[in-house]
Amino acid sequence: MAVSETTKNHKGGLDDNQNIIKPRMYETKKPDCPVAALTKYLSKRNPTSNIFFQQPRVKVNNEDEMWYTSRPVGERLLNNMMVDISKSAGLSQIYTNHCVRATTVTVLAQSGVPKTDIMKITGHKSEASLESYYQDSSEKQKRQYSAILLGNTENGSDKSGSTAPVPICTQPNLQCPCRQIQLLLSTRTV
Repeated sequence: MAVSETTKNHKGGLDDNQNIIKPRMYETKKPDCPVAALTKYLSKRNPTSNIFFQQPRVKVNNEDEMWYTSRPVGERLLNNMMVDISKSAGLSQIYTNHCVRATTVTVLAQSGVPKTDIMKITGHKSEASLESYYQDSSEKQKRQYSAILLGNTENGSDKSGSTAPVPICTQPNLQCPCRQIQLLLSTRTV
């Protein structure tokens, strides 16, 4: 079976800089550590094949040295992997492989990662191609925007360091809901 490594974003050729991207992952020392999972997977692959995604053997014991055959996993199976995982896990929504990519872009963008760095991770060739992935602002960003628009501080935080907006009320009446909230928030401790 011939395997093509060209994709929508990487057509190959002299102008394709896909080799500049150097994927990496980091050890977390937690039960779901991606480095530990990859290491286990690599140790259980069939050594007679250099195919990365190998078909699992029908019957496997934890003690077996090899859990996979030398045959590659089919393209259809890879394309449907997230859909199958979503169904097996009984999730409320069916996710696709593309959902993972879109979520990666959205979370990184909402965390303030520059577009050029996101492009290095996802393989997008232009900043414009990221725009369709951007979703609504995060809750933290909305709170910062609100605080800024209310004129509370320059950086969107109140005196306590919280990013919760502190209402500004000019009414001297203590019965005013804004004034009550302002008093409550001004007395809170971190």
